Amino acid sequence: MILADQPQHPRRGYEARVVDLGSLVVYGKADSRGEVLRVGTKALTSECGALTVVIRGAYYNANPQGELGAAEDYAVVTIRQQDRVLLGPIALGTCSKGTPRYDTHAKCPEEWATHVEMHAGQNGAYSVQLQHDYHELMTVTP
Repeated sequence: MILADQPQHPRRGYEARVVDLGSLVVYGKADSRGEVLRVGTKALTSECGALTVVIRGAYYNANPQGELGAAEDYAVVTIRQQDRVLLGPIALGTCSKGTPRYDTHAKCPEEWATHVEMHAGQNGAYSVQLQHDYHELMTVTP
């Protein structure tokens, strides 16, 4: 199984599926100024062999006009085997370490990845490869 924040050409033997994240974010009714807020998210569940992949929409700010509100929605992925969580939540995308808003759904950078590969191995174990892309904000005091 391969999950990525940007569509890629599918590898031989893999089926490609593009998920519309916009359909996984729920908006409220417009207020008196015609503005709407994000009020929640939905999840898409898919079976991949013995695994269940749950993709949930996520966003930085409920107010699309607020700070980072106009930033693109992103996905948070959890992989389960029956009731047991094997991996996740993993946010798909690039984050900024040291900026708390990125830690809302998944801790940056260890729980953010631009690319996730998971393959069945020996004795029921899975090999997992995460590719990270993050920016780091630091304060240095002399």
